[in-house]
Amino acid sequence: MQKVKKKVKIERSLIFYICMLTIPILQFCVFYIGVNLNSILLSFQNVSLDGTVVWTGENMAKAFENFFNPLSGLPDRLWRSVWTSLLTIAITTPLCLFFSNYIYKKMFFSTGFRILLFMPSIISGLVLTTTYQFFIERAIPEIARMITGEQIKGLIQNVDTRYGAILFFYIWAGFGTNMLLYSNAMSAISPEIVDSAKIDGATGLKEFWHISFPMIWPTFTTCFVVTVSGIFTNQFGLYNFYGASAPDDIQSLGYYLYKETQTNTTDGNMGSYSYLSALGLIITLIAVPLTLGTKKLMEKFGPSVE
Repeated sequence: MQKVKKKVKIERSLIFYICMLTIPILQFCVFYIGVNLNSILLSFQNVSLDGTVVWTGENMAKAFENFFNPLSGLPDRLWRSVWTSLLTIAITTPLCLFFSNYIYKKMFFSTGFRILLFMPSIISGLVLTTTYQFFIERAIPEIARMITGEQIKGLIQNVDTRYGAILFFYIWAGFGTNMLLYSNAMSAISPEIVDSAKIDGATGLKEFWHISFPMIWPTFTTCFVVTVSGIFTNQFGLYNFYGASAPDDIQSLGYYLYKETQTNTTDGNMGSYSYLSALGLIITLIAVPLTLGTKKLMEKFGPSVE
């Protein structure tokens, strides 16, 4: 009798697990495998207004040609995406590590810093963008007028400052997530390891470089690889500021793809999806080996946690 009850219990548990896994597996199949497979197939299709589908390689040829043709504007957007991402990494990484270590060590006002730096990540992006835009477009010119007596343009209206103003906002708005991950990873470091290092004479920078940083290297690798994977698809918040009318000289490749998709969806121009899908496929063929290569190199040459 007990064996029968145990068998029934196991069967019920198995049914429960299957039911719980069915929904996420189904979502993965439909919204990841299905969507990406459809996008790949769409790259080799021409869809007419009446819904007729013609299989062709014209979209791939056109996308490949435009990708390396300076007149199309894509090489400039590609370079701008790479340059902006590298600049963001160079600025954000040391600052995130510094503030994370500051918070981890529970120094003066560390809790306040944690709240202030993470606040942009929990406020609505649209609200944050509107507030920031109001400040740099109206408040700063008015402050400058009161101090110097001269009227200046807003930082986004000014051609010389708009790229820097948007880059500053993007870095500030996305600063809190990585900082929170790093500080939480540091908090998981065993106090015995830190105490042992202090006994050996490690203090301040040495403790961070030889203990904290190696211990959070897996988290650091994950954040870095995620950033690299999004180089070609990141729009850097441009759509929040300009909608579909951002100036060409500050557009990234990610913004161009997002804007074109939104515009064609609004206009009902489904035929352009094939070209955009082909362009996305080419970007994927570049991004995948770059991302996997970065991950492999960081895992191979990174500091050991032993």
